[in-house]
Amino acid sequence: MTARRNLLVAAMSLPVLLGGGHAVAQEATTTLDPINIQERVESAFGTVDGYVATQGSTATKTETPLIETPQSISVITKDQMEAQAVDSLNSALRYTPGATGNLYGTDNRGHGLQIRGISNSSGVFYKDGLQLKESNFTLFTALDSYGAERYEILRGPASVLYGQASPGGIINYVSKRPTEENLREVELGAGSFDRYEGKFDFSGAVNADKSLLFRLTGAAHTGDTQTDFVEDDRIFIAPALTWQPDADTSLTILANYQRDRSGWAMQYLPAYGTIRPGRDGKYLPNSMFVGEPGFDTYDNDQASIGYELDHRLNETWQVRQHARYVYLKHYEEGVFGGGLLNDEGDYSRYADAGGSRLSGVTIDNQA
Repeated sequence: MTARRNLLVAAMSLPVLLGGGHAVAQEATTTLDPINIQERVESAFGTVDGYVATQGSTATKTETPLIETPQSISVITKDQMEAQAVDSLNSALRYTPGATGNLYGTDNRGHGLQIRGISNSSGVFYKDGLQLKESNFTLFTALDSYGAERYEILRGPASVLYGQASPGGIINYVSKRPTEENLREVELGAGSFDRYEGKFDFSGAVNADKSLLFRLTGAAHTGDTQTDFVEDDRIFIAPALTWQPDADTSLTILANYQRDRSGWAMQYLPAYGTIRPGRDGKYLPNSMFVGEPGFDTYDNDQASIGYELDHRLNETWQVRQHARYVYLKHYEEGVFGGGLLNDEGDYSRYADAGGSRLSGVTIDNQA
């Protein structure tokens, strides 16, 4: 009886104590300033913090976690490209398994791509999910890497989503898009072979409600290459504009122009004198040029403009239309090595010149 009576008294006293404590707390209430916690949700088209991306769009044409994508994908992020001083697609692929861009050594044309052992530069390069169809003599793969937010390398067949393509895989160049946050970046640099370069990247909102966003990216460089008499000059600019009238609709316009003035950096040198010693055990210098300085040109002008229109109908359905017009003008001339003729060191050469001009329209409708 004593134990039950004590328990009852304790139970009756508890609400009284709680009530008294509550009253004291109300008298000493202090209102603190709000703390806003912001976290960037990674997008398959936006900035990745670091070298490891978790989202991708190339394999499914939707924003999908890579861990849930049943295909082999590598993402080369902007941070990784900056850390490795990437200046071309060839150099971007150097640490990518199953892919290489240096089959021909130093090659400023953008040729020499190989994915899963299949050498095929034609038909493997995409920009923002749309194929860049090229000619047999020139490619779009020289598109400046500074304008890319990332490269996505999808290994294996992808014809289910992309139609006819190389069975080795495809490479998707994901362009930099407008951001709501203000971005102001300017770079100046100098390097070997009298190379000088400048880059800029500006982005932000145009109006107060951030329904209109812009981005302007540009780069230029001039200089020589490791091959004698061969220059490498470029101008690149890429404007972008995004209009978001509501949470379910988005229209992004992407454009770029690039002007390249260069020569033939690869020289097709013989095995003797390069990987094997030549006459008297000597090797050719790395800067060896076997062409003609007055007849050595590889010039490209490429441009594109397109849009990405996305609209969500409800929680289940979303429709998209991505379209682009591309243009490329190319001219080349040069004298190339054809192999040793005899043990005396006479070298066979041949000359070639030509040009091409192409344009195309690509439209991809999705639901």
